[in-house]
Amino acid sequence: YTDTNNNTWGFHIATFKELFMNKSSNPYNTCPIPSHAIFKFKQLLSSIEKNNIIQIKQDAITCPHILLQQRCISIFQIMDNLKQYTQCKWFLDLNLLQLKELYKQVEDIWNYRLQLTNQDKLNYVTNGLLFTEIQSINAYTSRIKLANVLLNNFHKLVTEGKTVQDRTTGALWILSGLTIVSQDARNALPWLFQSANVY
Repeated sequence: YTDTNNNTWGFHIATFKELFMNKSSNPYNTCPIPSHAIFKFKQLLSSIEKNNIIQIKQDAITCPHILLQQRCISIFQIMDNLKQYTQCKWFLDLNLLQLKELYKQVEDIWNYRLQLTNQDKLNYVTNGLLFTEIQSINAYTSRIKLANVLLNNFHKLVTEGKTVQDRTTGALWILSGLTIVSQDARNALPWLFQSANVY
């Protein structure tokens, strides 16, 4: 299409579809894409997609380290949105022994230190069950697998609570456990370490 400054722009059809679907501006000059170009594009796209689906091919990510990092970022962003201060590196920098200790600490907080009844637990997790693998934790030899087990539990704590306050409390329990095994987390959140550390 040609813009009001008489500049002509061309895009791969799949790229332009992404811009259109996301209501994005022209990425090269940040100006809005004119309505006449969008109208023309809709007609072209409708005609072509009768036979072919137009989309940008996304390479599937298979690297377990990258997948773990993405999951961690996603869960820690939820905690950030719950107005907590977090850093993914507190979790991602932990070795296998530290992850085992983190599991034991947060499991102990959940099942014993908080003295929650089974009914209380339903306020925080849909089925009231978390950290159910405590007997087999020492058998883990894969850091990635254990990290994902922890993230499964963490995700429940920050998404399944009945109220925002319940989910925020869940985030605080996670961060409390992290302060016990991560020096960086402890330095950033010393008050949580003081409340969580039983030694």
